Amino acid sequence: MHQLDVFQHATPIWLFGWLTLLSSSSSREITRCSHIPPTRSQVLPPVSLESEHTVRKRSVDSEWNNLRISIFYDDPSLQALSAKRQSLIKDIILPRAVKFWSDTLKVIQSQEPIRLHRKCQSNAAGEYKVHYPDPSHPEIFYCDKGCDAISYCGDVPIPDQHLLQCLYLLESTRRISFLGIDLRLAPAVKQVSGPPDGPGVANTDFILYVSTLETERCNVSKTVAYAAHCQQEMTFDRPIAGHVNLCPRSLSDNPSDIESILSTVKHEILHALGFSVALFAFFRDPATMKPRTPRDKYGRPSWNSETNTYQWSPDTIKQVVRSGWEVRGGTVNRPMQMFVTPRVTEEARKQFACDTLEGAELENQGGDGTALTHWEKRIFENEAMTGVHTQDPVYSNVTLALLEDSGWYRPDYRAANVLMFGHRLGCDFAQKSCKHWLDQARGSKKSPSPYCDKPKNTAINKMVKTECNVDSSSLSICNLSPFPQPLPKEYQNFDSIAGVPDDRVAYYGGSVDLADYCPYMQEFSWKSPTGIVRGSKCTEPENQPDAAMNFALEKYSSQSRCFYQNKAWSERTCQYTRTWQHWGSGCYQYRCANGRLELQVENRTFTCYAAGQTLTLQILGNEWLHSGTVVCPSCSDVCEGNGDGFECLPDSSLAEEQLEKTTWDDMSCSGRRSSSASVILFFASLIVCFSLTKSVSSNRGTVAVVIRVG
Repeated sequence: MHQLDVFQHATPIWLFGWLTLLSSSSSREITRCSHIPPTRSQVLPPVSLESEHTVRKRSVDSEWNNLRISIFYDDPSLQALSAKRQSLIKDIILPRAVKFWSDTLKVIQSQEPIRLHRKCQSNAAGEYKVHYPDPSHPEIFYCDKGCDAISYCGDVPIPDQHLLQCLYLLESTRRISFLGIDLRLAPAVKQVSGPPDGPGVANTDFILYVSTLETERCNVSKTVAYAAHCQQEMTFDRPIAGHVNLCPRSLSDNPSDIESILSTVKHEILHALGFSVALFAFFRDPATMKPRTPRDKYGRPSWNSETNTYQWSPDTIKQVVRSGWEVRGGTVNRPMQMFVTPRVTEEARKQFACDTLEGAELENQGGDGTALTHWEKRIFENEAMTGVHTQDPVYSNVTLALLEDSGWYRPDYRAANVLMFGHRLGCDFAQKSCKHWLDQARGSKKSPSPYCDKPKNTAINKMVKTECNVDSSSLSICNLSPFPQPLPKEYQNFDSIAGVPDDRVAYYGGSVDLADYCPYMQEFSWKSPTGIVRGSKCTEPENQPDAAMNFALEKYSSQSRCFYQNKAWSERTCQYTRTWQHWGSGCYQYRCANGRLELQVENRTFTCYAAGQTLTLQILGNEWLHSGTVVCPSCSDVCEGNGDGFECLPDSSLAEEQLEKTTWDDMSCSGRRSSSASVILFFASLIVCFSLTKSVSSNRGTVAVVIRVG
C-alpha cells in the first residue's frame, strides 16, 4: 500500500507498505551481454573498395571524416511490431545510437559504393572453399560450388542491390585414370550466376542491417539484443557491414526504459564496429597501418581452432599472471588477459593512476561471448563495454583508445565520460584483489569505496541504510549478498564479515559474478508487488516519489545529486509520529553560487559553509512536519572542475545552527485532540533483493530477473 489516508485520531496503527529494493540499472533490469562473434564461415573474404595506394594517399588528417553509417531495416520483422514500437526503433533508438558513433568516430571515408560478396555454398559441415585464380588480383575470388540463393548478414537477407555477382568455378568432368590416379583433363571453368553486380550503397562507411526477430538466441536468458560484423574491406580490414537484432519480447516503450535500450544498442553496435574478439587479430598500427598480427599469404591471421577465432599477437593481448593474489585463507596465482596496445595502456594507466599497469584487463568470466570481448567488471564496473550493465554506463577514454589502436578510427575523446569507479585509486586497486583493498581499508579505518563490506539487510522491520554511489548521481545499496553455495576459492573475498557467522562467510560475495563477486555500491529500484515503482537515479525526474511517500523531502531532477543523511528522517502531526525505515542518503537539488554549495529543499535554500557540515532541517509539507538532516559534501568536489571556472570559498567555521535554525517550521497543536501515546509507524518495510547474475534466490517470493544482451 502506498497511500497515507487511513489514519484515525488516537488510534494506534502500524502500516507496512510492502516494497522491494531491487538492485538494478536505474529502475531497469540488469542487462548482460553475450556477444557471439561470427564464425569463420559467416565472414566472407574481404571486399575491395579502393586500392591501398589510393587509400594511403588519402590518409592525411584532412581526409579523416565522421563515420557514415547507413541503416537498412528488415521490413517483415519490423512490421510484425506495433506501430508504437516500430517508431521507437526507427525514430528514436537506432537514429540516436548511430548518431553517437557517427559523431564520435572518424574514418578514412571511401569514395566508392560498398558492394558486398555473396555467400558461397557450404558443405554439410557449414564450410566452403574459395579460389584465387589470379595472384595479382587477390580481390577476385571464386566460390567452389556456386553461391547461396540468399546471402545473409546475421539474420537479415542482404538485398541484391547491395551485392556483387556470384563468381564460381565449374570443375571439368573430363577425367582419365592413369596408374590408379584420377586426372582432370581440363581446368575448371570460371562461371558467373545470379543477378549482376548491384549498384551498392554509396556515401557510406558501414552498412548496418537491423532486425527484430524472436530468434533462439532471444530465448536464452531473455536476451535484449545482439550484433556482430559480417564483412570487412580488403585494404585495412575495417568492418564495413554488420547486423543488430532487437528481441521483440524484451522491448519496452515505457519512457523509463528507453535509455536502457539505447545503451544496449550502442554497446552492440560497437561490437560490430570493432570491439570484438573476432576482430582483435585484424588491428593495425595507426602510425604505419601495418598489421599488429602477422598474416598468411592471403592476408589473414592464423586461425585458432581451440578458441574458434583468429589468433592475435601478444602485442595486442597478452597474459599476465598476478602472484600473491589475496583470497580468503591465503593467496593464489591469478592469470589475466591484458589489452596492451599503446593508447589503451596509456589511458588505463591514467584511469587508475598506475604507471606500472601493463594495459587494460579483459573479462575472464562469462564464457564465449563475454570473456575477452569486454572489460573486466571488477575494476571497470560501469564502463559501457563491460559484460553486464548494473547501473548508468559510460564510455571512457579506455574504450575510445581501443578503437584508435585498431587503426580504423580516430575517436573524439570529448565524447568520453570520466569513469569514476576506480578513478585514480592507484596500483593496489588496479593490480591486486578486492580482498586486499577491503582489508587495507578496514585496517586503516578508511572507506573501502568503491567496494563495500556491509551485507544488505533483508530482515523484516529492520532499518535499511542507503548510501551514495561513486559519483553521487544515485542512491545505492551494498550488493554484498549470501549465495546458496560457497563461492569458488578464488572469488572468496572475506576472512570475516560483521554479523555473519564464520562458517557462512564463504557463501557471501557481491551479487555480480563478472565483478569476481567483489561487492560494490549499486543503484537499485523500488519495487511493489505490481512492478517497479521508481529508480534511485537522482537526475531522472520520473524517480520523484509521490508527495505522500516523500518523507525526506527529496527532489529528483537534472540538477540533483545524492547527499548523505546522518540520522533517520521522521514526520509528525499533532497526533502521530512516523519514522521511516530506510535512510542514509537522499536526492536533492543543488546549485553552486557565490562561492558556496547551496542545497534547495522545498523551495528554500540552505548554504553549505564547510565539508561535513550537518544541515538540520524541519519543514512543514503535505500536512506533516518533516525533520531530518543532510550532510554537506566538499564544495570543491561538487562545484569545481566542471569547465565553468567556478571557485569555492574556503570553509567557514560559522555554526550551522545559528545560520539555519531561524528557518525552522513548527506545528501548532492547540485545541486538537492528542493521543495518549505517540505511535511510531514503521512504513515501507523493505525486502532488499539483489539480482544474482548466475544464481537467483528468493525466500520471500520476490524474484530478481537477469536479462542478457547479445
